Amino acid sequence: MVCGFCLYISGYILLTLMAVDKLPRGICGFEEIEENYSEGTPNAPCKAAVYISVTIVGLGVGIVKSNIAPFGAEQLKTADPQKTRSFFNWFYWCINLGSLVGVGVITFIEQDNPGICSNGFFCGYLIASVCLLLALILFMILVPCYHIVAPEGSVIGNILKIVWEALSAQIRHWRQGRANIVANPLHIEPRFLDRAKIRFGGSFHESAVDDVRSLGKLLNVFTALLPYWLVYFQMETSFQAQGLHMRFDWSDSNATNQSYAKDLNMENATHSRRFS
Repeated sequence: MVCGFCLYISGYILLTLMAVDKLPRGICGFEEIEENYSEGTPNAPCKAAVYISVTIVGLGVGIVKSNIAPFGAEQLKTADPQKTRSFFNWFYWCINLGSLVGVGVITFIEQDNPGICSNGFFCGYLIASVCLLLALILFMILVPCYHIVAPEGSVIGNILKIVWEALSAQIRHWRQGRANIVANPLHIEPRFLDRAKIRFGGSFHESAVDDVRSLGKLLNVFTALLPYWLVYFQMETSFQAQGLHMRFDWSDSNATNQSYAKDLNMENATHSRRFS
């Protein structure tokens, strides 16, 4: 989690420097910087800086968010489902309150409003960087108070071993065919993962195999959620780009629409004369 926080903060520091054109020259070549200036966009960062900063932020977010929830639940030191449910409820509320501040307040500051900040994106990224740095400092100060559970083996390694053993047993079953199957009406044909269980000739406990099967069901749920999240995260990318081209002046909307309709009619008339 400390490594994730460091990556998280490093990515936002790059974004903050990018907002004021203070990036190290090693990230952006002089030729690309000169090209941006020649195009009349002196504040346009190079592509390498954008990809590097976004990738670092993504890695930091993934590491922190995937560990902070189970780490917080471990601090309860109890198996009481009511307390665990209460923790995750408060955790979810904190996430949404933070999102409200980030999407609402910081986004408002980034609009370059007079009297708030002369460089909105610099102030917005700076606020986020300072908040993350304070979070890391607070997290490090409280390290002696945490209940840290020592890791026990590799979950991914056990999953791969179970799947491999089940696959090997299934291949052996296909090669032998049904000649060795006892003609017993009570005979139960094991499913794919069940072949890794001890009672079917495998070497893994039934609970471990059942956990892997449950994980497969969860992966199906997460796969079905991919389209939803793809659309949801457009709020931070393409929807903002579309918003830059919207007309917000309601007083001139009718005149603009009439002018657009007039131009469209003229263009259609020109095409008609060409075809005729």
